[in-house]
Amino acid sequence: MIIQPQPTPATPPEADSAAAVPGTKARPPTPKPTAPPGKGQPTPKPPPPPAAETPAPSGGTGTLVAVSTGGSCTFSVNGAAKGTGTSTKVQLAPGAYSVTCKPSGGSAKSRSVTIKSGETAMVSFKL
Repeated sequence: MIIQPQPTPATPPEADSAAAVPGTKARPPTPKPTAPPGKGQPTPKPPPPPAAETPAPSGGTGTLVAVSTGGSCTFSVNGAAKGTGTSTKVQLAPGAYSVTCKPSGGSAKSRSVTIKSGETAMVSFKL
């Protein structure tokens, strides 16, 4: 009688080599990464820096520009004289102000204005 060797079943390529050894337990296959770390995955963007107000160039003041058309006048802010002519430019602390233009031959005209730190506010007067 001739004994022919029995064919051994083929093991799948993913199987661990320990499964081929009789008496040992097969280990589950190690999961393979789909992409190297940091590649193929979106990179989270850093948060934008907090919005900061632009510091006022003159230490927390704003600028008032007052202009008169049709002649010159004496400008005043909250009753304090600020110059005579067709325009004036004044640095003021933030807040609400009353600006007055008094022409030499007419009645005074007033406008309210709010000054904000680091900004320029403009008022105009038609004479």
